[in-house]
Amino acid sequence: MGLARVRGAVLAGLLGLASVGWAGVLPAVAAPSGSSTPLVETPPEAGAAAAVGAGVIEADDGAGVDAVVDAGVVKESVVDRSRVQPAPFPLATAKPARLGLRLPTDNRGLFEGKPEEFYMGVDRKVDGKTGLVWQGGQFGFVRNPYPLGEETIFIRFHEGMDIAPTVRDNRGEPLDLVRGIADGRVVFVNGVAGASNYGKYVVIEHDWGYGTFYSLYAHLMRIEIEAGVVVRAGQTLGRLGYTGSGIDRRRAHLHLELNMLLSDGFETWQRQLDPGSLTSPTLFHGHNLAGLDLAALYRAQAMDEGLTIPEFLASQEPYFKVLAPAGAERPSLLRRYPWLSAQALSSSAGLSCPSYEITFTASGLPLAMVPSGQVTPYPVVIASVPFNGRHSWRTMDRLTGTGTAAALSAKGTQYVKLLTGSFL
Repeated sequence: MGLARVRGAVLAGLLGLASVGWAGVLPAVAAPSGSSTPLVETPPEAGAAAAVGAGVIEADDGAGVDAVVDAGVVKESVVDRSRVQPAPFPLATAKPARLGLRLPTDNRGLFEGKPEEFYMGVDRKVDGKTGLVWQGGQFGFVRNPYPLGEETIFIRFHEGMDIAPTVRDNRGEPLDLVRGIADGRVVFVNGVAGASNYGKYVVIEHDWGYGTFYSLYAHLMRIEIEAGVVVRAGQTLGRLGYTGSGIDRRRAHLHLELNMLLSDGFETWQRQLDPGSLTSPTLFHGHNLAGLDLAALYRAQAMDEGLTIPEFLASQEPYFKVLAPAGAERPSLLRRYPWLSAQALSSSAGLSCPSYEITFTASGLPLAMVPSGQVTPYPVVIASVPFNGRHSWRTMDRLTGTGTAAALSAKGTQYVKLLTGSFL
């Protein structure tokens, strides 16, 4: 799949996604240029079926051979927190800064054709024997194999990439230093291993001129940085380790993510769903971060040093599109990433349009969010990629149904509300 290089174009234009006209007619649905599978419009009755009465978020059951590894969902605690507020929403930037992404450790296997050395694998039984399979350390649906006809699919999503250590001492303890992947500002530090499934972790905010993105460094053995500190690419953050749930010294690694921040109202949203779930809430919770395929972004940057993230996202395949009621205010997602909409939006956009069309990847990464003239009382799927298995397997349980009949689950409905701000 080639990358579309169109300087100065907004993402929605690159995607080729038509926005709804104010006459209220649903558009034809197009996939991004380079995408192999088109979206298919969902019959209205199928999309509406699961939306009515949806009210609580569903928990992942974690079933499967390698399900215990790196859940990636942060459990909050009152202990040893350090954080700062995200940067203000972006102003127009004439020329975006170059990404300048660096690898966070001395492991160079990603660019040396040695994925088996770069990725820390997961335990998986193959031909009756259990061993580490490096493919499970990649980003994407790479875990929990499941037979579907004559093929095997993977139904569990891994939010980042797991980078193996290159140096250990005589006891097997990893010694690799972990460094920032780009210039930025430390916005969150968790220094207590048991307070999160991520273990000890750091979040850095990066601003390349089109909204802030957040790199996350998890399972650290030691942290050598504080929140609020401005860092340069390559600056040491700590040491690689195996803190957090589901891993041990044998599988020590750096779990690395690069994310979009979904909502500034996350803490309110989470308390509404489960008042006791967050004793010390933070915007940088795993449920409020949507990850990019960072390994693919590294490779794309190697081919084009001037690449921007909106251009990169234009090459990502959409999986479903939702029509969702607008909240009372313009969503913070659109204020932070205005290029998600093909239209120039005023600060009162949430008051002037009744709904939004939101296009997602299978993992729920938003690719476009366009104001719509359609009126809907609840979020509903209007298009999806056909699939001969359960859509829940391909969407982290946010969709239900099979084939061309896809609908939002309760979990999916609440996720869409988080993005639109309609829960406020």
